[in-house]
Amino acid sequence: MENKPDTSGLHFPQPKTSHAFSLVEVVLALGLFTFALVAILGLFPTGLRSYQISAQENRALALLEQIAADLRFKDASSGISPLYGIEVPFESETSGSSLHNLYFDANWQQTTIPGNALYRVSLWFEPPAAQPGGDAHGAQRICLRAVWPAAATAGREAAGVELVTAFVP
Repeated sequence: MENKPDTSGLHFPQPKTSHAFSLVEVVLALGLFTFALVAILGLFPTGLRSYQISAQENRALALLEQIAADLRFKDASSGISPLYGIEVPFESETSGSSLHNLYFDANWQQTTIPGNALYRVSLWFEPPAAQPGGDAHGAQRICLRAVWPAAATAGREAAGVELVTAFVP
């Protein structure tokens, strides 16, 4: 007969059962994940709309800056801008007679058909005498406003930006 050690007083640890998530815990985790995912996806349309508005405003402002630069490089003898053909009034003219409306498509191409345009640019000139406080250097103020859509009636535009600049004639 074999001699076996006496193990009656020793307690051997039971094999541990594997720890797993219960079905309730899994369902709660999936529910929280789904709730968070739906909330995040719900923000996408708002973020996309904000991005689109910001992009349109940036494009419109860049267009206004391009027009203002074109007006600064007008022909000295005729007073007509080289790129857009805008006639810049002389100092003696009043600002009321120098209102211009220009129409541009989404690619900044000037068009004469308001229905085909995305942007409507209104610009007017204020001679130094009409400006508050005047200007000792005789600078002429140019006010530019871009609105879209171009075909919308006044006050019904989706958005708009303005730019005011000045140059010495």
